[in-house]
Amino acid sequence: MLQGEEHLWPEQLEWIEERIAEAAPTPAQIVSENLTDAETRRWAAAGYDLVFEELAMECSLAGDLPPVRWPPGTAILEWDAGAPSASFEVYQAAFRSRPGFPGWSQSEWIDSLTSEEIFLPSASFCAVHDAKPFGFVVCGTGWIGQVGVDPGYRRMGLATALVTEARARMRALGIGVAYLHVNRNNPAGLATWQHLGWRECGRRGRLERAVTSDATDTI
Repeated sequence: MLQGEEHLWPEQLEWIEERIAEAAPTPAQIVSENLTDAETRRWAAAGYDLVFEELAMECSLAGDLPPVRWPPGTAILEWDAGAPSASFEVYQAAFRSRPGFPGWSQSEWIDSLTSEEIFLPSASFCAVHDAKPFGFVVCGTGWIGQVGVDPGYRRMGLATALVTEARARMRALGIGVAYLHVNRNNPAGLATWQHLGWRECGRRGRLERAVTSDATDTI
């Protein structure tokens, strides 16, 4: 809701509740791309819980970038030359132990990251060390979509190297600012991005409320 338009909230909520009442009994989800504390409180008063939150961060691509430091023996697979399948291998190793891991097939995962027009294959790649994929980055135009590093290769500065290389490639295409999302409950990741010069520029979140068969009771 736009600042200054808060007086429209009761009418907006009424319209939303009517649409929910028309739907089949299922958990109601609200996605906010510009989340604020005030908005979270409004939804909480209506029975919705904030179940997922990300911070949007931005970084200028102007100025000098730090040198990209790869382990000796590193090779880069471009997106049109084997990177998708190699990146999926790293993705599974890096994320499958996290709560909520979707368990996608390779094709489902690739489609989730590359189906939109902003997908930027020239800034998306996989790093391989001695024939083993260890890190990947998938980008859109002006966006770092996803970064992953195999657990056996962490704490070696490789996420920094992956993102720095991606930033350099985007800058070479004339892109001036890059954005990314980081989980609010990932303080280590947030600290890393801030150390690399990224700053918070917004919040997004998902709120949920259970709906019973009569679409009126909440849990």
